[in-house]
Amino acid sequence: MKALQYEVDVKIHKNGTPQESHCECPAGSGIEAKCKHVAVLLTGIEHMVCHKIILLHQVSTQRLQTFHVPKTPFTASPIAAHKLPKKKNSKRFSPYPIHTIDKESYNNKIHNLILNYPNSTMPLKHLYEPANPYAIIADHAYTSSNPEDKILCY
Repeated sequence: MKALQYEVDVKIHKNGTPQESHCECPAGSGIEAKCKHVAVLLTGIEHMVCHKIILLHQVSTQRLQTFHVPKTPFTASPIAAHKLPKKKNSKRFSPYPIHTIDKESYNNKIHNLILNYPNSTMPLKHLYEPANPYAIIADHAYTSSNPEDKILCY
């Protein structure tokens, strides 16, 4: 049970309707508090007026929750974060060592990946000059028909 107790104030009209309420808890601030402490007080007042008896019994929220209590108390000292066990000692983020990468072929690979990706709006794509549409004839000289004629037929 918490040792904290809140003071609840309720202003009741002569006809029995509550006009103002205030509680010291965070939810009960202001002149119209609507927290559980005000609700319990109003329920207790109603019971006192109707049955002429003041009920003083322990409610379920006054007992400490037992499922949060550990089975055995922890008496050891806390471990520093750098001494905690790890699953893996070292991680390699790059599968290839940097000194073994061929920079010329790496640049060509990145160039091809950027240009061949369809519908790309990557900013890197604007660094490369566009393809030459007139070079298609020279690039595909091995075909039996002219690629320029195929494009014009459609």
